[in-house]
Amino acid sequence: MFAQQPQDLVVVAGQLVTLPCTIPGYHGVVLWIKDGLALGVGRDLAGYPRYTVIGDHGSGEHHLQIQRVELMDDAVFECQAVQAAMRSRPARLTVL
Repeated sequence: MFAQQPQDLVVVAGQLVTLPCTIPGYHGVVLWIKDGLALGVGRDLAGYPRYTVIGDHGSGEHHLQIQRVELMDDAVFECQAVQAAMRSRPARLTVL
C-alpha cells in the first residue's frame, strides 16, 4: 500500500520538482512511468539526466526529483511497485 503518492502539480519552467512515492515494507523494483512509458530502474535514469530517484529506499521512499523542469516534462507520472503489481494514482505535472 502506498503511504505517499504523487499529486497533480502546476509549476513554472526552471523549478525543482519532487514527486513523492513511499511504499513501506516493499523492497522490490520500483518504476516511474511517464505518459505510459517506463523511465528505468535505479536512482539515475539513463536518458533522463535531470531525473533522479531520491529517498531512503530501505524505508520504501522512491521520490522522483526533476531538476530545472522544462515544457517536455509536462506529462502524467505514476510510481509502480513491479513485483506487487501496484501503481500509484496518475499525477499530472503541468509546466508553465
